[in-house]
Amino acid sequence: MAKGKRPSGGQRPTRHPHTTYLKTANGEKHSCWKAGEIYGCPGHRTYTHQPCIAQLTDGALVCPYCKSGIETVFRAYVPVWDQDWTLRHALIGEDIFESVDAIPHLDPVCVTRGKNPISPLIIRPQENLLRPPPRRAPWDKEVDMLAVCLTLWQDEMLAKWFATHKPAEEPKSKAEPKKSNGKPFSPMTRKAAERYSPPADERAEQVEYEQVVNRLKQNAAKLPPASNGNGKH
Repeated sequence: MAKGKRPSGGQRPTRHPHTTYLKTANGEKHSCWKAGEIYGCPGHRTYTHQPCIAQLTDGALVCPYCKSGIETVFRAYVPVWDQDWTLRHALIGEDIFESVDAIPHLDPVCVTRGKNPISPLIIRPQENLLRPPPRRAPWDKEVDMLAVCLTLWQDEMLAKWFATHKPAEEPKSKAEPKKSNGKPFSPMTRKAAERYSPPADERAEQVEYEQVVNRLKQNAAKLPPASNGNGKH
């Protein structure tokens, strides 16, 4: 074990989050761990991927690359801890965005590129036999990739805009339907349950209706038996 003081991270010239690019050559692969949520960003092809500040700010800022007619391309920044537990980032295209986004925080992944010179970067889950990062700070906290991107981009206007505007949240996914006993459906029946489950507002109305009916039944049970007049039928 190391002796003396451990690095605190507070002696660096800047406390802004920072990563280095995980360069992956053709035929190469890296074993890593996903460090946090990925950040999707429309941008422009230059010597590096430059953010389209017009699209990121919903038109509040003017993008010089758009004015110059440079092609727009979507890229997503993926934070990963490498095998030395150093924070790195990779860039992926929109075709694998959803599959990489579905990988949970701190799950082991393989970052690879095919041998073909035009092969895209691929990130997939894998069984990692290397030592995983410790379950303590900073590794156990999800990296704020937007803050990292703002450090990478060095765009003062964009940084000031994000400092005063909260990024719009993505719409929440549909609640997973459950059985009457509160347990989730099996993978084989979940899709069918989702198709036949009413929307949340309709379910709420149904529950409210059933509660009213139950109260009426309880009140009716407390009333004395109704008289039928003279007792003759």
